[in-house]
Amino acid sequence: MESIQHITPRWEWRRFDAEPIAEADHLHQLTLLRTSETRETYILIPDSNFNLKIRNEQFEIKQLIERSSDMLEKWMPIFKSGFPLIDFDWSPWSELNEYLGDLQERPVYNAREFCDRFREHREVHVVMIRKLRQVFGHGMTHFDSVIINADEGQNLFSLACEDENQNNVREWVGKLGFDLSTNQNYIRALKKLRGV
Repeated sequence: MESIQHITPRWEWRRFDAEPIAEADHLHQLTLLRTSETRETYILIPDSNFNLKIRNEQFEIKQLIERSSDMLEKWMPIFKSGFPLIDFDWSPWSELNEYLGDLQERPVYNAREFCDRFREHREVHVVMIRKLRQVFGHGMTHFDSVIINADEGQNLFSLACEDENQNNVREWVGKLGFDLSTNQNYIRALKKLRGV
């Protein structure tokens, strides 16, 4: 398991749309930090404050720890481990045990076996996507412009702003001309895409 003790939670704002987001063009005035193409699997748990995904053969969990009155969300990475998962212990996250407790019946899981166990739960949805991502920066504030291709041929476009300081997120979202209340995280966006 990778140590994530040093990671600071970040405030996030995201917008998703079925069409390209014109305001994303404003990001090209900023510094392009990196581009990437990844294949990721999101595991959507009902009524959960946990974001579970697999990326680059790494299983990651983020937890929503705070939501501001104007709908910004503060997320904390709490777990990251490569596959195979060996003797994985879900007990620290009791909220997930209703769906995942029986995973401990086996000592070792590869990524495919892990997802297959989730698919056994009718309330859990496993969504595979491809992300084409550009990351821009201004100081400690990061911006994402993402094209998302879902496993059923559906497309989404996403624009995001993240920073440890929530006021920086507010400032930049305002500069882009967006309403903070339109904030939507990946969990809700992918559930909506799937009609969940």
